[in-house]
Amino acid sequence: LTVRALATASEFSAQNTANTLWALATLGDTQSATLVTAMAARAEAMAHELAPQDVANTLWALATIDLGVPASVLQALAARVEAVAGVMAFHNISNTLWALATMHA
Repeated sequence: LTVRALATASEFSAQNTANTLWALATLGDTQSATLVTAMAARAEAMAHELAPQDVANTLWALATIDLGVPASVLQALAARVEAVAGVMAFHNISNTLWALATMHA
């Protein structure tokens, strides 16, 4: 699946990207650094389309995987958080804050 995901990463929707990162983090998959990097780049490109839960899940996943995130990815995701903060569910707010704090620790 990793090979297929890498080959088609540029076609992933915003939600597909968030879900893939979430799954990798939930599995504890630190062996797929190339896929994480590709998905992080896709998240940056699709940040403006991420739903509130998707941006929270993306940030949570990147913080959980802890392979380092380029500043440009964090900037794009932080901008999206600002845009959707008013409609975020409470658990998305807490997950987002945890992720940001973890990545800045």
